[in-house]
Amino acid sequence: MLAFLHAASRERKPLVGPRLREFLDLDPVERLPKATFYLETSDTQTLLGVLFVDCGGHPRGIATRTARKLARYLDGHWFDEEIRAKRFSVTILTGRRTKIAGLKKHTTAAIDAELPWATRPLIGDECPSDFLRVQVTYVPEIESLLPGRNDRPHPRKGTST
Repeated sequence: MLAFLHAASRERKPLVGPRLREFLDLDPVERLPKATFYLETSDTQTLLGVLFVDCGGHPRGIATRTARKLARYLDGHWFDEEIRAKRFSVTILTGRRTKIAGLKKHTTAAIDAELPWATRPLIGDECPSDFLRVQVTYVPEIESLLPGRNDRPHPRKGTST
């Protein structure tokens, strides 16, 4: 997550704990969402993002779990303003370049299939993925944290690297 936050051409800052509580204007006793959020600032706007990390598994399963977590966040009405204004990003970090397209496709489809009921009060009959931006970002540092899972070609027996 730190590699993602620091690798941007735009300014990205983590938004957790007291900073998240202040941003969401929550009462001290109100439960905080359990996720890593960030603010990304450009010349034109500030975007609120939630980070998920691909720790392996099939893109379809990751997409389904992501949509279910988003449904819980929507139930809390924490991000209504950002969603209405199209300033909310669902960001999945992966250590495998080969999974980028599949993760984006399946996550967008899962959001559109599972969240219309939760987003209807906010955006009407519009497509949820038009308001919840799905981004999948390759972070090479993740690959080394997943034993046995990488995109590098395996050396053939009898050859040295």
